[in-house]
Amino acid sequence: MVIAIFWALKHNVPYIINSESQLLNKRNLWKSVIKKVILTPIIKRASAYLPTGKFAGEYLIQYGADPEKIFYFPNTPDVEFFIEESDKYRKKKDKIKEELGIDKEYVILFVGRLIKVKGLFTLLRGFNEVKKKFGNVSLLIAGDGVLRGELERFVEEKDIEDVHFAGFISPEELPQYYAISDIFVLPSIYEPWGVVVNEAMASGLPVILSDRVGSRGDLLKEGENGFSYPSKDYKKLADCILKMLSNPDESEKMGQKSGGIIQNFDYSFCENNLKRALKKRFESFNWKK
Repeated sequence: MVIAIFWALKHNVPYIINSESQLLNKRNLWKSVIKKVILTPIIKRASAYLPTGKFAGEYLIQYGADPEKIFYFPNTPDVEFFIEESDKYRKKKDKIKEELGIDKEYVILFVGRLIKVKGLFTLLRGFNEVKKKFGNVSLLIAGDGVLRGELERFVEEKDIEDVHFAGFISPEELPQYYAISDIFVLPSIYEPWGVVVNEAMASGLPVILSDRVGSRGDLLKEGENGFSYPSKDYKKLADCILKMLSNPDESEKMGQKSGGIIQNFDYSFCENNLKRALKKRFESFNWKK
């Protein structure tokens, strides 16, 4: 990207920066200094900016971006698809749960790759704490990855009941997993955005996000459609889950709130902001003959 920008500067071609980088994770001092030296001049000279959200916008501003030229461009799925498909599968909820071997009333869902940065051991430890106080709940892990075997061994060693590993799920099948769930959790240690949060909210779920999830700044209204907690703090995560499980009516209202919020982050939102950024490019660039 940096090489492309230098080419654009050399040939007098205007450019727009799209970025999902954010400052939620601490960086080494020397890396920060080097990035400051390299990025500040090229970010300052951009015609407009398309950060994925609030935290990505703050990142660009730190390196010299003009706030007036920032137009949010979040990662987003087909929101309407998840709304319609999850509604359809919700009518078959009991049957789908039976097919998956889930016999508990409430389901906590994780969707994503089974890799270190997703914070899955925090989720399992938190769920273990939940099970000590609330038995009628299952954890459904949809996804595959290099940690699957290690995670399954951890569940067995700690004797954590009602954990279901669904394996890889195709995008077309995902809505049924959201439809049978009651709470969505994304416990990532590092997550620039987290499009699964969009999917879960479009499917009408309340969300619990670690404080390292980039979409938290835009999609989570604390206490309204979900909660956040400090990354890796499994006890705080358990508290958030128990808070929802202990008041299912309020949790359902949170899910409805999620559905309302996410409709403002669809394809048309991105399309309109892209058009605004392009307009700003033509207004601000100093064209040379």
